[in-house]
Amino acid sequence: MESKWDTEAHREATRTEGTTFLGSLISMYWRYYKSYCVRTAVKQCGNEYPRILKTDLWNEAVGFAHGDITGWLPVGDYELYGIDISPLICKLAKIRLGGRIKVEVGDITKIPFGNHVFDIVLDVSTIDHLEGMDYGMSITEYHRVLKEGGILMLLFDNPLPFYLKPLQFGFNKIRFDNNPIKTKEITYWMEDAGYKILKQKRLFLKTSTMIIARA
Repeated sequence: MESKWDTEAHREATRTEGTTFLGSLISMYWRYYKSYCVRTAVKQCGNEYPRILKTDLWNEAVGFAHGDITGWLPVGDYELYGIDISPLICKLAKIRLGGRIKVEVGDITKIPFGNHVFDIVLDVSTIDHLEGMDYGMSITEYHRVLKEGGILMLLFDNPLPFYLKPLQFGFNKIRFDNNPIKTKEITYWMEDAGYKILKQKRLFLKTSTMIIARA
């Protein structure tokens, strides 16, 4: 898995093709979309100086046309950490963001931090690269590293509704090898792990779900 994302990151970092007008509009939408989810989660925290863990550093390393965590967060003071399974993505994120984020190589099913150390965990379309029992393992790991009362935000792709099935090929390219998940499957794992769901919202023509929960 690490080598797969190293390869994808290298390919993206060395691309030289220009941005189309449609591509610019899509990027603008994704920046707004992800910023809305992140800011909504931070508002639920209530800590003036939260310690935040961002999983998956693709946007911070190579996909920053859609924005990244430093732009999605509301104005304020944060202690910001990030993990990614790819050593190359971690390296590129460190180079690009410098001291604004503390980066570790790590898997969300086995997070390389101790118990109860974060006020907020932000999973911005990371969990939908997993499948099967790994959903439960990652959600349990998020609960472990969150402080009591801490906030988890999940943003993940859903299977396409019937009226978008003819556009399946195009959506699969946009989703970049994600594994769409039914919302009820994720809420099952969250409730089993002991979260209290605070907010749940379907987004982007009901192709994605945002869930904000308290540990």
